[in-house]
Amino acid sequence: MNIVEPIRSENRIKQIRGNLYRQKNPRDYLLFVFGINSGLRIGDILSLKLADVKDNQGNLKDDLDIKEQKTGKTRKVFFNKQIKEAINYYLKKTGIFDLDNYLFTNEKSKKNKPITRIRAYQLINKWCKDTGLNCKVGGHTLRKTFGYHLRKQGISIEQISSLLNHQNIKVTFRYIGINQDENKEVIKGFGI
Repeated sequence: MNIVEPIRSENRIKQIRGNLYRQKNPRDYLLFVFGINSGLRIGDILSLKLADVKDNQGNLKDDLDIKEQKTGKTRKVFFNKQIKEAINYYLKKTGIFDLDNYLFTNEKSKKNKPITRIRAYQLINKWCKDTGLNCKVGGHTLRKTFGYHLRKQGISIEQISSLLNHQNIKVTFRYIGINQDENKEVIKGFGI
């Protein structure tokens, strides 16, 4: 099993967002923004349909109840401002309206099927390489980025664990991306 890392730099995140926003295909922008702001696993994100984010009246939802594929547990995901803006941007650019449509489809295919996890992995790697990011990235990078930046904003480990729907807080510690450089900085500033 390869261990992937979060995107630690806010500047890299802004750069990736900017690059994706300017692309022809708004799907990638939504995938990135949704991933780093929801903390969902990539398989759960790829399974989303328009009905998961919009109601029958065409209004954007405030949250989503999803049964996680890996754990089978139900989780509530709240849509923050960034997710809502990305969904609106995506809908405006694509013009999709059928609630049964997957959000993350192959733009070349006329079939209503989501892209694969392998394709998502390829995309995430490309986005990161395009900005010069040199770390191990993959499908889980978006989820780990969510957890890492929550921690950097001072959110408690227990709250992050709850948001990631982890059963064991030890798993959360792996997600929050504490590395040796951070440990070194803590000790440099510490003294009794």
